[in-house]
Amino acid sequence: MCYIGVPIEFQDQKAITLENAQISDVPNLKYIQIREISKALGAKRVGESQ
Repeated sequence: MCYIGVPIEFQDQKAITLENAQISDVPNLKYIQIREISKALGAKRVGESQ
């Protein structure tokens, strides 16, 4: 299941940033968001009519 925001079971968890995982270090900045893939596959956002 895809979520917009933070799933309930993780709301009380502290978010961390991995020091060696920065987008500025990626040589190829061509990427696609999961939201775009899901939309292309026919997913609906919460509250949208089917």
